Amino acid sequence: IQNIPQAKQNSDIIFSGRLIKDKNLDILIKSVFLVKKELDNIRCFIIGEGPEKKNLIRLVNKLNLKDNVIFKGFLEHEEVISHMKASKIFVFPSIREGFGIAVLEAMACGLPTITVKHPMNAATELIEDRENGFICKLDEEDISQKIFLLLKDESLRIKIGRNASTYIRNYDWDKITI
Repeated sequence: IQNIPQAKQNSDIIFSGRLIKDKNLDILIKSVFLVKKELDNIRCFIIGEGPEKKNLIRLVNKLNLKDNVIFKGFLEHEEVISHMKASKIFVFPSIREGFGIAVLEAMACGLPTITVKHPMNAATELIEDRENGFICKLDEEDISQKIFLLLKDESLRIKIGRNASTYIRNYDWDKITI
């Protein structure tokens, strides 16, 4: 991950994963809508494909977020990492995750992660709230408040991103394999 260069195109928020109902990308899009009221030029990249894509595009159009939410489609792993490195925050509103590899990848890129508290979301086990990310309610208000806080407070965002980068060392291949 360290050897992959940063993408030329920047974003404030990034998501990577399958576009399915359990990922709750409608909540992310509604969160972007709320943040846009304060930060008009907010940009969110959604990386991935799936059966919810048409519904999500309709929601983006309905909320007039065509310039703010950009669907990148399926990308190869190196491209995903490249875009993560050019982003500020990873938002992961999934309620059903067996582990959360995308969260680890975001943390390895130095991104604070916002995820949601849910009994079937094992990605919450990777986040220490307010240390290397935020754990929120599955609610656009709560998620948008955390997004806004991290975008407005650069020193907090950098601190949490550094903590994430340090935390990820616990998942180094040399430590987790025998």
